[in-house]
Amino acid sequence: MLKQGNSSGAAKALKAVSEKSAIAGVTDEALFRLALLSIKPTAKRPVSLRGQELLKRLKREYPASPWTAQALPLLELIKVSEDLMQQNKDMKAANELLTRKVQELNDNEEQLKKLDLELEQKVR
Repeated sequence: MLKQGNSSGAAKALKAVSEKSAIAGVTDEALFRLALLSIKPTAKRPVSLRGQELLKRLKREYPASPWTAQALPLLELIKVSEDLMQQNKDMKAANELLTRKVQELNDNEEQLKKLDLELEQKVR
């Protein structure tokens, strides 16, 4: 089905295989392929929750599988991506805070300049 471009049909078939009783070499491959079809990254998440759950299930239920060996770097990449997204979010928040502080300092500087001019005019 994948070769024919029918990814939704393939996902249904893989889901059916992965939900039946475990058969080593079959169910683990189905889980891996279904996880790949379910990844669907967005700007907010590097991988869908469903895709991530399937990869974790594969790791948990088939630790010695060659499909798990292929999934592990993907899980690590997802973790790194999530960490980077969180760091980016934190840095944006810090940047906004610093921008507000800079604006506040600029406002204070302007007020001090005005006060300085007023004092200078009073002295004359």
